Amino acid sequence: FIIYSNHIEYTDPFYIKTAFKGKPLAYIAKAEVFKIPVIKSVLFGSGCIALSRGIDRRGLEAVHQSIHAVENGQPLGIFPEGTRSYSNTMADFKPGSFKLALRAKADIVPICLYNMHGIFRKGRLGIHKGYLHILPSLRYEEYKDLDSRAISDLVKGRIQEQLDKFKATIPDNDLREVREGRK
Repeated sequence: FIIYSNHIEYTDPFYIKTAFKGKPLAYIAKAEVFKIPVIKSVLFGSGCIALSRGIDRRGLEAVHQSIHAVENGQPLGIFPEGTRSYSNTMADFKPGSFKLALRAKADIVPICLYNMHGIFRKGRLGIHKGYLHILPSLRYEEYKDLDSRAISDLVKGRIQEQLDKFKATIPDNDLREVREGRK
């Protein structure tokens, strides 16, 4: 399976990996992160794949490596926005990221993250609540006849629906305190 999640903070992969403990979850990560020596060792050691942002041979090799890994049972995580939002709103998804699921014939597991941007806020004291919701899987048979743009819209819609539910269930005073940095 492949996990597709909104991306709020640089620590998101750690929270998702914790939710899937017992599974050898790896990520597709931007190649720039692999330039940091200690991080590079951790990422390669956990099976992560470096993806260059430009269209070049290394990028194509990373896509083929990712397809092969998923076909061989390696669960992968990807953030289809392509960058962090630092908020509870999503940017447009990159439809090309869903070609990986199509080509590998993998199930898609959408994940919704909410309020993660306050966990490491500078000067924050006390407890902060962040939320991670694993949405129902989308089986390959359910989306195999769709193109990558339609799949992207479907998954983004499901995550947005959960974001809206989170927004509706958190009391206004909690939201105000989060915005003002008091929570």
